[in-house]
Amino acid sequence: MRENKKQLHILCASFGFECMLTGYKWFECELTYHHIKKKADGGLTDILNGAVVSSKVQNLLHDDLERNNPELYNLINKCLILYKRALLEGKTELINQYRNEIMPKVKYMVINKSESKFDNPFDNPSYKTKYYNNQKRLRPFIRY
Repeated sequence: MRENKKQLHILCASFGFECMLTGYKWFECELTYHHIKKKADGGLTDILNGAVVSSKVQNLLHDDLERNNPELYNLINKCLILYKRALLEGKTELINQYRNEIMPKVKYMVINKSESKFDNPFDNPSYKTKYYNNQKRLRPFIRY
């Protein structure tokens, strides 16, 4: 078994079978291993440096954000680190805050990338209205 897949299984068993950036479950999307610190920069393939993300989120992170908005890419990776720490320490308030504030923004970014209308909801306070309208309209047609 490849190392990424092995670590993905360990992460899923430890943190749950869902994308850590959107909350989509394993049966709603294809899950993949994301290196928080890239291998090219010396990042290891292990549970500490890994996160479970959907393949669409992985593509968004590496194809768009890493190249076009490295500051946001780094911010999302820092959020993943803090979210994993909150899960391990059982900090319910922080976990709920992450799920209510970060996950909808990333879902919004994935939906808009699917529509080729990408913008950054982290800079846009009215993202929730657009996100929920798009989600209702697109959900039957897009599998994340």
